[in-house]
Amino acid sequence: MKIRNALEIIGSTAAKHGEEVDSREKVIILSEVINRSFSQIISDKEQELSEAQTIKLKSVLQELFERSKPLEKITGRAFFYGLELFVDENVLSPRPETEILVEKVLEYIDKKKLSEPKVLDLGTGSGCISIAIVNRCPGARITAVDVSEAALDVAIRNVGAYSMTDRIDVIRSDLFEKIKDHDYDIIVSNPPYISEDELKDLDPRVLWHDPRCALYGGKDGLDFYRRIFDTAYLYLKRGGAVFVEAGANQADKIKGLIDERYIDVEVFPDHGYNERVIFVRTQH
Repeated sequence: MKIRNALEIIGSTAAKHGEEVDSREKVIILSEVINRSFSQIISDKEQELSEAQTIKLKSVLQELFERSKPLEKITGRAFFYGLELFVDENVLSPRPETEILVEKVLEYIDKKKLSEPKVLDLGTGSGCISIAIVNRCPGARITAVDVSEAALDVAIRNVGAYSMTDRIDVIRSDLFEKIKDHDYDIIVSNPPYISEDELKDLDPRVLWHDPRCALYGGKDGLDFYRRIFDTAYLYLKRGGAVFVEAGANQADKIKGLIDERYIDVEVFPDHGYNERVIFVRTQH
């Protein structure tokens, strides 16, 4: 089988299961299967796949389109903010929307000229937010917490892969439960925010292959925001900042949870013009 045939098979297999993949997605899938760069695939479509690569392609397509398993959960590789990370079914696959959260934190660090910002990452999952921040701001010192031991194993693996263990401290904590310091410059979180009603209608790729504890945010999806804003001010320096990612159509409800202990409330959109990131500062 040649590369051009493999690309055709990817498209026809998707169509057979009622799905559509564009030419870029076909190249991404095949790139993962045969371990070739995008440019190599595009420039040499007459290259033959080995028997092992052909078998692997069939297996990957079965998982992708029959089991609705995301490609990154098949390969164990996800890409976030220019970084390659290990992921498995114990953590959320990093989303492009969360890159906006990282961007806003980094912009704040630059604006405030924080050469060694102290950051608390609540619900770190794969560690993607912490690693992305330290990658762009090597002076940052981050406490990355999660309640899931299995998720922490993934985070520790990723932090170690980037040799950041001296700058990112990964600990088990249910939000602030085990946090002893009260002098953070920034608290950042992409908390679980799927409501009870939304959970029923989730894409199977998410519902079946991302951990429920990283998705479900209570009946209205706001449980974790309540807990964060009820307590965050106690762990921040005077004027410290909180950045949280919001689900679709949640921004106004989340703003309604923010009381007089916080000031300078701002909401930032993602690339789809959804209100995605909420920023506040403490008064104390």
